[in-house]
Amino acid sequence: MDADRRRDIISAYGQVLENRRLIVGREKDLPFPKDLIRQALAEELLENQEGTLRNALEVGFLELESFLPDQEFELMKAFYEIVRSYGHEHLKRVLEI
Repeated sequence: MDADRRRDIISAYGQVLENRRLIVGREKDLPFPKDLIRQALAEELLENQEGTLRNALEVGFLELESFLPDQEFELMKAFYEIVRSYGHEHLKRVLEI
């Protein structure tokens, strides 16, 4: 894909990352299909071998995996709500049992 298309995809994806409220997101909220975003990031990483931009691209590439199908997202959201309502110390005690 050409550089302009890649940057459009990555920029739109970056906006989604900036506005995300949870540590996971819904795959359907991505501005493009996950595979297309992955391809754009990978190609841009090949073009940028070092520097701050490369670091941001690497983080974005990793963060892409935190966008989940609906069923997995709902499961993670429910887990987050349980942790938040009971507190971290309670959860640690439960997991130690």
